[in-house]
Amino acid sequence: MSKLLSIAFLLATSLFLTACSEPTTIELTVFATNLTVHSKAGTDQNVIGTLNYGDRVKVAEEDAKAIATAPTDHWIKINTEQFEGYVLGAFLLPLPATDLTKSGFQSLLSRISTIGDPETSVTEDLDIISQQYANGVLHREYRFKMPGGDVFSEERLFVANLSVFQGALLARAISAQEGPTSYRMTVLPDMATDENGAPSVYDDNEWQVIMVNQTPDGIMIQFPERAD
Repeated sequence: MSKLLSIAFLLATSLFLTACSEPTTIELTVFATNLTVHSKAGTDQNVIGTLNYGDRVKVAEEDAKAIATAPTDHWIKINTEQFEGYVLGAFLLPLPATDLTKSGFQSLLSRISTIGDPETSVTEDLDIISQQYANGVLHREYRFKMPGGDVFSEERLFVANLSVFQGALLARAISAQEGPTSYRMTVLPDMATDENGAPSVYDDNEWQVIMVNQTPDGIMIQFPERAD
């Protein structure tokens, strides 16, 4: 009996140590129309599959944390039910796919839960209504009080732990009501720098203008009105 107990103890210990040694994984979402999966890191490696917009993949937690600060050509190992391989990590976001039946920021906000109640800041010239969401998302509506009583509203979306490149991918998905295979979804963001030398994106090639700027902990998305 003691021998059987010893064997059982060793087996349980082995299973425990194996479980502890396995890296923690999290799920990320593909924000590309098509994302090729390679057997190893590199475009010259064998293509073993293709992921589509909205597909979910498992990634080691430590690898996922590094995506926002890694270059856009950084490769990351992923796992799905179909295959295991490598993709360009910049196209993986820690957010759900947008609901393409809804317009504006609601296409994303409708997919994530709120945290707490809205907070309102009121001044003589400006009201700011802020709502915190899960996944590090903050939505703000700015209501500018114009002379004569008119009110001009502008929305901004703040997302933590995203690069500007990833923010542009999110912005194009929010504005691409024609679907994940629309022209806007297939064009890479045109990266630039702002007046402070920080990365930014300003895209006015489609009906919806996209502006993405870097913040201390992530990015800010705006859809400004056209000057013309």
